[in-house]
Amino acid sequence: MSPTTGPPSAPPLDEAPHSVADCALAFAVPTRYSEFERAIHARDGRGRDFVPAMLAANPGRTPASIWADYAPMADYARTLLSEAAAACALAVSDVTFARWSQLFRERPVLVLFAHCRPGRPDAVEFADGLVPAPEVARAVPPDFSGVIDFTVCYSLELYAAVKTRASHCQLVLNKGETALNERLAFLRQVLRLLAGGRYSYPAATAEVRLALIRGGFSR
Repeated sequence: MSPTTGPPSAPPLDEAPHSVADCALAFAVPTRYSEFERAIHARDGRGRDFVPAMLAANPGRTPASIWADYAPMADYARTLLSEAAAACALAVSDVTFARWSQLFRERPVLVLFAHCRPGRPDAVEFADGLVPAPEVARAVPPDFSGVIDFTVCYSLELYAAVKTRASHCQLVLNKGETALNERLAFLRQVLRLLAGGRYSYPAATAEVRLALIRGGFSR
């Protein structure tokens, strides 16, 4: 269902609407147990943080039991990817840094679901390991003028580096970290607004935020 805020407003006049087919959803966080398990045993030199942090926070528990707690979120993610693909979005799970770098030539709206490890520098965790924020920014073509949604992968350092690299792109970023399951539900509502053909991606995200303030929406 769409946000429960009454009739949708029109997008700003200077923003052309986006469709769901304009979007690439890139999931670097695990959506299957095989990906989760691979992150535990990775020895490729890139390093991992998301899954090891989950293990460290649950001493004495087996990886399978920790996955059982995480699995509903992974199921939701796969459902969302399937819904988006059915609406002609490009839906990519287990996304590597190289694959992410290719997406800028394939869709004008990129949504990255990835863990960000704070540090000096911050690092984004793709399926093949952690990549420093400056290196992630260098993957953005300087002439890219589309939209990049970094609301899951929160990093002001990444934001600044990307804006310096590609000054004409639009970035969507939270003021702080956000829970992955909440962001999945949020994105589902954004995609449903885009399916109506009236909103740009940034305008749709703003509309869903207003819906939450006014009373929420149905997941």
